[in-house]
Amino acid sequence: MNRCPNGEMRGISTWIETPNLPKTQVTLAAVANHPDLADALQKRGVEPVIIRQSEKLDVGVSNHPDMLLYHLGVNRLLYGDEAVVPVKRLVGLGFSIQYYDGLRREYPGDIALNCARVGNFLFCLEKHTAIPVLNECRKAGIKVIPVRQGYAKCSVCVVSEHALITADSGIYSAAIEIGLDALLIRPGHIRIGQYGYGFLGGCCGKLAPDMLVFSGNLRYHPDETEIRRFLLKNGVTPVFFSKEPLLDIGGILPLMQG
Repeated sequence: MNRCPNGEMRGISTWIETPNLPKTQVTLAAVANHPDLADALQKRGVEPVIIRQSEKLDVGVSNHPDMLLYHLGVNRLLYGDEAVVPVKRLVGLGFSIQYYDGLRREYPGDIALNCARVGNFLFCLEKHTAIPVLNECRKAGIKVIPVRQGYAKCSVCVVSEHALITADSGIYSAAIEIGLDALLIRPGHIRIGQYGYGFLGGCCGKLAPDMLVFSGNLRYHPDETEIRRFLLKNGVTPVFFSKEPLLDIGGILPLMQG
């Protein structure tokens, strides 16, 4: 792949084989249409794929990539609303796009695509997860890890294929049981529209193997020290797009890398 999203030619870009885990510098990522987010990505050489507000979801999460778009791996994407995901642009970039028509506004109909792929594992509320996601994972030998948390992707900060951070005790226990390195943090302390609080996974995404970017600053989180230590242990550096408190924006979904 050698075409910029704006049509100009540039250095070769390749697909990210394992969802959420780039092997080199990210060049394309899906993000909510939140003020300043696209500019912050472009300053780091990342072209944004903007997800607009969907009438299929509650207004507080209506433009969140982790609710509307699921990366099956390589160039395959599953999306939940053809009106808000830039399908033509993604197809033009070589992505194979599949529409999932089961997304609904009310829980648990809104969580179908909100599952967390961590290396060779998929954390999800299995009975309400989109069937194409489950089928693809089983076909590829990805082990499905059932959890009670429906908003699994929101709740999981993917650090590496072997490590994650979460405030959900059920996800934490499941991760430890299957041999992953996991850090359990306190819930809350993350802004998200009209809701009580958001989730750490919804604040971040990897822009390189050793770089995890956050929508706000960790200094406002009571577990900042523990989070920084955990990232350091796993060879990952935190980068902050803002000096403000953390904001749940539905995550930053890396799609292509240089």
